[in-house]
Amino acid sequence: MVPDDDLAAISRFAWTELERAARDRDSLFRHAQLATVDQHGLPRVRTVILRCADAARREIGFHTDRRSAKVAETGSTAAVALVAYDRARSLQIRLLGQAEAHTGDARAADAWAELYPPLRTPYRRDRAPGEPLDDPASGDPTSAMREAMDWDAGFDNFAFVAVRVDQLEWLQLRQAGHRRARFEWNGRWDGSWLAP
Repeated sequence: MVPDDDLAAISRFAWTELERAARDRDSLFRHAQLATVDQHGLPRVRTVILRCADAARREIGFHTDRRSAKVAETGSTAAVALVAYDRARSLQIRLLGQAEAHTGDARAADAWAELYPPLRTPYRRDRAPGEPLDDPASGDPTSAMREAMDWDAGFDNFAFVAVRVDQLEWLQLRQAGHRRARFEWNGRWDGSWLAP
């Protein structure tokens, strides 16, 4: 049951749902929208798949190609925003935090090791995400890439992005009256109600 009038319960429930989304392919919170700012100061938004969530560390994470704009826009650390929406329950979770891209380090290696080997194929591509193509099929993995048994090929192009969450907002849409709350990290989650 979704809590709606207890700030502490809402905070716990939000993190429980995020942790479940990282494990459960059917969770509607699994696909989140990531917002960054590019080198020209323009906003960029795209969908990422939550691959980890850890309430104790205040962290969520996702995978990407190290050559992607997401990695350049997060740099060593950068402010990002994410939003996940569960349409079945009319729940929205917004997150603000600092992102850090891990490439070739222990965090990246651990995330790579947990990734189902056939899902590593996209990281074997010669073309970087967003690179112009003359033919759409020229960006596809070759049959040799798909059939290769060297499951570690592609690790050089892999990145794990960890986001340390500093603020979480909860919005529950209800006919009886919406509920909105904000939680700020101040050594603990301090919650307050907001007008929806």
